[in-house]
Amino acid sequence: QPFDAVYLAGPDGVVEAVSLRSQSSMHLSELLGSDLSANRLYRAAVERKTSAWSNKFLSVLTGDVAVGIAVPVGDGVLIGELSLTELLGALQIAIRDPRLSVWIIDRRGELVAETGSEGKLGPVNLLGVPFVQAALAGDALPNSVSHRGEDFYPAVAQSALLDWFFLVRMPAGLNDPDVRANALLVVPEGQHETPK
Repeated sequence: QPFDAVYLAGPDGVVEAVSLRSQSSMHLSELLGSDLSANRLYRAAVERKTSAWSNKFLSVLTGDVAVGIAVPVGDGVLIGELSLTELLGALQIAIRDPRLSVWIIDRRGELVAETGSEGKLGPVNLLGVPFVQAALAGDALPNSVSHRGEDFYPAVAQSALLDWFFLVRMPAGLNDPDVRANALLVVPEGQHETPK
């Protein structure tokens, strides 16, 4: 299973069943009978009567940064914890062009995950970055962007279910390996400068 933990909370929010990827009787006994009635993710699924995703959090079960999904099932709610490593693995499979990189950003501008980071992200908020502000506001993005010394073409898509934004970056100019390789073929050896 891709989930590190899956647990079922009854209509009163009390955990009735648990499945862990790495079986630990200590974690099982700690989770069974826990009260999740005040948990934000549990409440969102109950109140909306539909699936809900969490922002990223530090899992007390694994010690890894994770995201959670809650799905109403019968009178209860099924909750799964998914590590960012698993989330990024699924994202890498979906991306067919190796030149593309993706930021997953939540509504608060928090970087949920980034391809190439292997899930080892500290807290990063991108709300102060102008093109991220434009993406979150639904405004048109500039044709090209320079950020932290990297030039790229941006594109954005929003998931209404997750309320996350997927900001895709394609290297621009000489940052694109294909463009750089073609430029080196055209310019005779010894007459080009290495891009900085």
